[in-house]
Amino acid sequence: MVTVENSLRWVTDEDIEFVSKNARKADRIEWALMWPLEPVCIKEMLKYSVGTSSVSMAGCHRNTVMVLLGLTALPEDHKTANIWAIFTEEIEHLSVYRAWYQISRRMIPILGRRFNRLENVVHSKNTKAIKFLKHTGFTLSQNTRTIKGEEFYPFHVDL
Repeated sequence: MVTVENSLRWVTDEDIEFVSKNARKADRIEWALMWPLEPVCIKEMLKYSVGTSSVSMAGCHRNTVMVLLGLTALPEDHKTANIWAIFTEEIEHLSVYRAWYQISRRMIPILGRRFNRLENVVHSKNTKAIKFLKHTGFTLSQNTRTIKGEEFYPFHVDL
């Protein structure tokens, strides 16, 4: 098997299984807060998110999945999409983080080319995700939304 330093590919069932077991704690908390159903099951949330996305990809570092990400068109505005991502602990390595924020800055406009805007919300306590969003060109609003008693920052990028 050839090992590629960083790559993107379509999401597989094995990727969903892997990420559901290895997601960053802060991402697990954020996703659980946003999921409207009980009980919370990361694996089911990922299956649903991948299944309803216009595009969903697995980002890999040395053939190990480190992020699942996708874009879901808003039903009321097909030119706007919710962008979502869930990272594994692999992103915590500084060299991996630096490489992926550089890749993401270039990749997000390509993946989102059929949309005018990408948006979503991020948990106010998910500080590494907030930093990543800022590094990749997203604008965060200081007007927070409350979900299940927790503060979330809306964010967006216009393409």
